[in-house]
Amino acid sequence: MTERTIGSNLTESTRSSEQQPQRKASFNDIYNAPHPGPYFSTLKPLDYRIPHFAQPVIQRLVNELRQLRGRNRITILDLCAGYGVNGALLKYDISLDQIYQMYDSGKARTAEGDRAALASRRREDSQAVRVIGQDVASRALAYAKAAGFLDETLHVNLEEKDLTEAQEDLIAETDLVTITGGLSYIGEATLLRVFGALHRPPWVLYYPLRGSETDTVNDALCEAGLRPERWHKPLPQRRFANDMERRNAFGITDLDTDGLGPASSTFHQAVLYLARPVKEARKAPFAALVTGFSTPLA
Repeated sequence: MTERTIGSNLTESTRSSEQQPQRKASFNDIYNAPHPGPYFSTLKPLDYRIPHFAQPVIQRLVNELRQLRGRNRITILDLCAGYGVNGALLKYDISLDQIYQMYDSGKARTAEGDRAALASRRREDSQAVRVIGQDVASRALAYAKAAGFLDETLHVNLEEKDLTEAQEDLIAETDLVTITGGLSYIGEATLLRVFGALHRPPWVLYYPLRGSETDTVNDALCEAGLRPERWHKPLPQRRFANDMERRNAFGITDLDTDGLGPASSTFHQAVLYLARPVKEARKAPFAALVTGFSTPLA
């Protein structure tokens, strides 16, 4: 059972529901609405949590990269960024639960209004990160940039299209690539196109769904000179949407042999991977970067 499909037919308004017809419920209609309300109101009851778990890890990686690379500002390329929730958590003193509450309030909102409302919660260190969001969902990206969640946007389907020269220049200084929910839609084709545009090898933080096939992605990372490492405790990604999802998740035989313990009967689970250049990986032990938080990572 694969987590992603190379050459997938992603369009402006949808992420293909053909990729995992037996694995997960489809939420195609929420990914590219003009406003993120449908996205957050749909995922809140399912307790979608990965951005919550990823945020402190990303922040620690940013701090480590600033020290190792001697850079005052770290550039993050967030693949499948959607409405920019990872950027919002990095740039504002706000939690994922507060974002859910904000967009589930029923109030009419605009991106400009959200930016103004959150101005007083801007983190003092927000300028230490430059967040570029990539997605095929142009309206989601536009909202995220206008709201101040993303600094720049990259609207392109990298599974099918090469970067233009201008797009290569945009991401060339990337230090950290993050994929918190996108490995259902992208794979090594996207990564290879990204790597070809960068001035130096990045760190890559990614969260594949437990039980998905990751060999081709890991091979691409290794070919780029990176060493993938996997954390030994799975994370709750979101609650199963229905009994079909639960049955199919438990039907994946790989879960019996992946060394991550019993599968959850309530949640889809994700697995934290971090890939880094070997020399830099030696200077910053993996476990020290992903432990010590008040989450299941601890």
